[in-house]
Amino acid sequence: MHTVSPLEWALIVTLSTLAALLALYFHGLFLTRRDRRIEPDPTRTRESYFLLEGDEIIGQDLQGLQADHPLRSAFFWEDLRDHLTRSFSSIPDDLQLLPENERTVLEADGAMLDMLRKAKRTRIVLTERPSADDAPEGNTVGETGGGVDGMKALAAAPYPIWKTSADGTILWRNELCATLFEDYGAQAQMMTPADRAYSGCDTRICITNPLGGTSSWYDVHHVQTGDHMFHFARDVTEIIHAETVQRDFVQTLTKTFSNLTIGLAIFDHDRRLALFNPALVDLTQVQVTFLSARPDLMDFFDHLREAQIMPEPKSYADWRTQIRDAISQANHGLYRDLWSLPDGLTYRVTGRPHPDGAIAFLFEDISAEISMTRRFRTEIELRQTVLDHLEEAVAVFGSNNLLIFCNQPFSDLIGMNPDQSFADLSLQDFLAATRDALGESEALTVLGTQLFDREARTSAALRLPMRDGRQATGHTHALPGGARLLSIVVAHDAPTARHAVPAS
Repeated sequence: MHTVSPLEWALIVTLSTLAALLALYFHGLFLTRRDRRIEPDPTRTRESYFLLEGDEIIGQDLQGLQADHPLRSAFFWEDLRDHLTRSFSSIPDDLQLLPENERTVLEADGAMLDMLRKAKRTRIVLTERPSADDAPEGNTVGETGGGVDGMKALAAAPYPIWKTSADGTILWRNELCATLFEDYGAQAQMMTPADRAYSGCDTRICITNPLGGTSSWYDVHHVQTGDHMFHFARDVTEIIHAETVQRDFVQTLTKTFSNLTIGLAIFDHDRRLALFNPALVDLTQVQVTFLSARPDLMDFFDHLREAQIMPEPKSYADWRTQIRDAISQANHGLYRDLWSLPDGLTYRVTGRPHPDGAIAFLFEDISAEISMTRRFRTEIELRQTVLDHLEEAVAVFGSNNLLIFCNQPFSDLIGMNPDQSFADLSLQDFLAATRDALGESEALTVLGTQLFDREARTSAALRLPMRDGRQATGHTHALPGGARLLSIVVAHDAPTARHAVPAS
C-alpha cells in the first residue's frame, strides 16, 4: 500500500481547489449571460434617427420602439416637434432657424437631441434611456412597413393630397398636389381650416390653368386627425363635362319641345309624367299644376276623359281596358288612334316606346287636315255625282295612259265598272272593251290613235257605229299635264227635247 506523502496531499488539495474555482467561474459567467437576455439593462440607451427634407420626414430608424409609440405616426416636423417639446422646451418651431452645417445639441432628463441641418435636409438623432413601458416588442418600422413606406405611399398617390393646420395653413402636400394646384395658383382654395364640421365631408373646387384657361374640377374629401386636416382630391372634370353636355342637351331639347305644335307627354319606367311641353297644355287645356305634380299614366288619361279631351267611352270598364291596351301597344311597338272630340276637334294620338321602359305620347291637332280631307271628299263626291248625271260617257286618261276616272254612262257603255277592278284600266284595255261593246270600226281605230297622240289638242267628231244600229259620236280633248279626255255621245232613236229646234 502506497503511503501519500505530505507533498502529494498538498498537490491534491491545490488541484481540487483550482477545479472548484474554475467551475464556479464558468457557472457564474453563463448565469450572467442568461440573466442579461431576460432582464433589460437599465443603463442601456436607445437612439432614434430621423432624416427630413424641408418639414417632411423622408427616412427614419426607430429600432426598439413599441408598435404604438407616438413617434411611429410622425410624418412631418410638426408631428415630431409636438412629441419632442415634452422633453426639450427650447426646440425651434421651424427647422430653418437651425444654423446650417453646425450641430445643435439639446439635453433633458435622460435624453439628448442632436440636430444638424445641411441646406434643405436635417438629420436628427434622439438618444434616450428607455423606460419599463418602452420594452422592445420586436416590431420595427422596417418590419411593419409603416413610417417611411406609408409616407412614400402618400407622396406617390395618383391624386392630390395635402395637410392643413387648425387655421388652414398648408403643412404638407404630395408631388401631384404641388404640380396641379400650386402651379395653377390654387393655394387659397387648398387652405381649409381643420374644422370638425368638414371631417368626412366632400367639397368641390375648380382650378383654372392660367396659361391655357382650361378649368379642372376636383371633389375634395376631408379627414380630421387631431388638430390637423388631411385633404384628398379626386379629379371629376370629365364627370362635370358630361353633366354640362347633358344639361345643355336637355336645355336644347326643352327649347325644341317648347316650340313644337305637337303636345308631348313622356312617362318614365314608373309610369309617371317626366316631361311635357307647352303645346300639351294648349291642346288639352290641362292645368300646369296638375302636370307638374307628375301624375301617373292612368290618372293622366282619367283627367283627359273628365275634361272631355278624349272620346267618351260607352263603358268605363271597357275604357280602362282600352287604355291598358294602348299602353301595352305603345310599350311594345306603336299605338296610333284618332280622337274625335265633341267640340269638332280631331286629335291624332301616337304612343311610342322609349329606353328604360319609358313611354312617349304625342297629341297632334289634325282638325284642319281632317276638315280639308272631308271637304275634298265632298267635292270629289259632288263632281262624281254631276258626271254620273250627264248623258254622254266621259273618261279621263293620265299621261301614263291609265284611266283616272269615268262616269256611270261610260261604265254602262263598255259594260264594266273600273272602280271595282283590282288593276288600273289602261288605254289599251279601254279600246279592247270599247270594241267589244261597240264593234270593230275604222273610226274607233282613229279615235284610239288620237288618244295616244300627245300633240293633238282637240279632234273632230268621229261617228262610231254600234252593234244595235245606233250611232255614237266621239271626241278627244287635250288636258293639262298630258292627260286626255274622251267623250262619247250615243244618239237616240228619236231626238230629245233639248235637241229640238223651236218653231219660227
